[in-house]
Amino acid sequence: GKFGLGFKSVFLLSDQPTVKSGRLAFTVKGGVYPVTPDEMHVKKMRAYLDRVVAPELQDATLTELPLLDQEVAEATFDHFSNLAPFALAFTRALRQLHLRRGQVSRHHWWKEQAVAPGITVMTLQGGSEDWHGLALHSPDFKLLLPLGARGFGKLDSDVPNLWVTAPTAEKLGLPFLLHAAFPLDTGRAQLARSEAGLTELVEQLRPALQTALEHLLDLERGGELKSRLGWPAKAKVDLPTALWQVLALPLGREDSNPAF
Repeated sequence: GKFGLGFKSVFLLSDQPTVKSGRLAFTVKGGVYPVTPDEMHVKKMRAYLDRVVAPELQDATLTELPLLDQEVAEATFDHFSNLAPFALAFTRALRQLHLRRGQVSRHHWWKEQAVAPGITVMTLQGGSEDWHGLALHSPDFKLLLPLGARGFGKLDSDVPNLWVTAPTAEKLGLPFLLHAAFPLDTGRAQLARSEAGLTELVEQLRPALQTALEHLLDLERGGELKSRLGWPAKAKVDLPTALWQVLALPLGREDSNPAF
């Protein structure tokens, strides 16, 4: 994390969060002061884990948030539920998510199929229908393009385009998601308005992205692209044109550049 904002954000919902992880437990009071919860409280948290997780996960980390406002909490849960499945695509190791609200439980997970160096087909399962995406990636970034039945698909306008593992608030109307070490403002919701910082990041990412695009074009020249991406053999897809339409043209719009 950075600045502890990931944890501090829980104070928007609760003024006394309690965390139990393995044999350790603490309650944060006043936003800064950790105290040890009483044993009865810890036993209740252990009992909850007994009910909802497998035996091998009894030492899992559990965060308890006594809610300040039920309506705000429900709206936050809905927002989290919509975005968290995409966040799994950008985490280092997590690829599954269980969401439970009352008696209703949902399970989301990603399946990944590597098709070439730096290119992976990703399928999000667990929703009303599967979501398919093409990921171009390196250790420094992941560019996720929605896949449709006969070409690149569309992205819900409510999903932020720029991610630093967690979503930013940058909803730019672009047809892709991009995860990288973007320079962020103090609140980690928007990009820092630093042209120099963004230019440096772009130069850092460009070689690996270029290599991934070259591998993608090699698949098309070898006649393997459509089968690897799940497109019908008769689908008329001109890859250079399609990539230009989803990557270059949207970035040419003046309102799509968050740095200026």
